[in-house]
Amino acid sequence: VSNDRISAFLDDLGTSLLLAYMKPGTTEITLSTSPNNISTTGPIVTFVKTRREALTEDNLLACVSVNTLTQSPTQSLSSMLSDVFAPMLLGGEVTSLPPSLRTTLGDLKSGLESASRRGGSTTSGSATAGGIDDKDLSGIRELCDEFKFWDELQKKPPNAATSERATLVMEAYRPLVTGYTDLSSRDTPEVIELLEKTQDSLDSLWKIKRGVAPFPEERMLYVFSLIGVELIKYVQDKLNGVDLWHGPHTAVREPLRRSLHIIERWVLVTDDLTTKIWPGYPHRKFNGKKYNDEYLLGFKDRLEEVLNLRAVHEQITGLVGEGAIPAGATDVLDHAQALRYSTYNQQQWKSAVQEYGKAIASAETRVASTLRKHFSSLSGQPYQLLNEFQLYKDLVARPVVSKELAQEREDLLGQLSR
Repeated sequence: VSNDRISAFLDDLGTSLLLAYMKPGTTEITLSTSPNNISTTGPIVTFVKTRREALTEDNLLACVSVNTLTQSPTQSLSSMLSDVFAPMLLGGEVTSLPPSLRTTLGDLKSGLESASRRGGSTTSGSATAGGIDDKDLSGIRELCDEFKFWDELQKKPPNAATSERATLVMEAYRPLVTGYTDLSSRDTPEVIELLEKTQDSLDSLWKIKRGVAPFPEERMLYVFSLIGVELIKYVQDKLNGVDLWHGPHTAVREPLRRSLHIIERWVLVTDDLTTKIWPGYPHRKFNGKKYNDEYLLGFKDRLEEVLNLRAVHEQITGLVGEGAIPAGATDVLDHAQALRYSTYNQQQWKSAVQEYGKAIASAETRVASTLRKHFSSLSGQPYQLLNEFQLYKDLVARPVVSKELAQEREDLLGQLSR
C-alpha cells in the first residue's frame, strides 16, 4: 500500500479524492488520488473530501464521504441518483430546487437509467455493431428494466438486424408488460392467467424466428429469476396485512394457500419449459438442467411451514382448548418475521420454530392422549380411522405426537393390510 497517497489525502488541501481497489488477478489493494486510468473491473471504494481542509480525528466523519462503486461508473451513478438523491430532491413536497433544475435532474435520471440498462461493457457476449451486449445483465435490476431495454432498442436500434430482433422480442413481451407493471392490483386468478401468458411469451422468445439471433439462454434464466422476485414481492405485499399468528385461522389459511398456488404455478411453468417443451424443440433444444430458483423454492418452503404451524396451533386449541398453549407462545414466531425470507435469517427462523415447539410440548402431549382415545373409538373401522389420521396429519407429524401415537399408527397399518 502506498502511504504517500493516504498522506496526501489526509494532509494536502489540494487532494480531495482517494480511491481504493484491487487490480485483476491480485489481492493487493491499490490506492489512487485520480479517477483516471483505473485498471480494475471490480469494486472501487471512494473517499471524497467535502471540505478543503486537513483531516483529523475530530473532523473525519464530517469531512469525508465514503461510497462503493460495484458497477460501471454510469450504473453506479444511476443507482445512487435513482435510489437516493432523486427521491430526496424530487420526491418531497418541499424542495429548494428551481423547476428548471428539477427538470434537468429528472432528464439525467431517465438518461442514466436507459444507459445503465445497456450494461457495463460493450466488448463481450453477443454485442451488436452498435455496441449492445444482450448477455450483459448488469443493468437489468428488475423485470421492468428488461421490458424497457428491448423497447428502447426497438425504438433506437443501431442497425437493421437489431431492429428486427428487438421488434420480435417486444412482440413476445408485449402481453406481459401491463400485467407485471400493475401486478400489485391483481387478484389470484388474474395472476395465474398472467403466468399462463408468461409461459407462452417465453416460449415464443425461445423459438424466435429462425435467421434471427436467438434469445440468450443466460438471459432467459435471468428473466426467470426476475419473475420469481416479482411474485415473491406480490405475495409479501398481499400477506403483509394478514396477522399470521394471531388472526382467525381461516383468515390466515386462505391467503397463504392462494400465495402458495401462485408460487407453485410458476415453478410448474419453469419445469415445463426446461424439462418438456424446450428439450423437445428440434430447431433449438434446451440442453441445460431443470431450472431451480433456490430463493423462490426456499420462500415457498417458508410459506408451507407457516401454514403448517398455524394448522397445528388451530388443531391443538380445538382439541384441548386455548388454555393448553402458554400465553404469548406465538410471539417468538411473530418476531422472526416469517415473510422476510433469506439465508441470513433462516437460522433465526429455525430457532424461533424450535422455541415455539418447546412452548407447546406439554400441550402436544395432552393432544396425543386425546387423539389416542379418539382413534381407539374407531378400532375396527380402518378407513374411517385413516380419514381421521389424514385430518390431523400436520399434528400427527409433530415429533412429540408422532412418538406418543406410534402404536396407533402401527395398528392402523395392520388393519389396512388385512
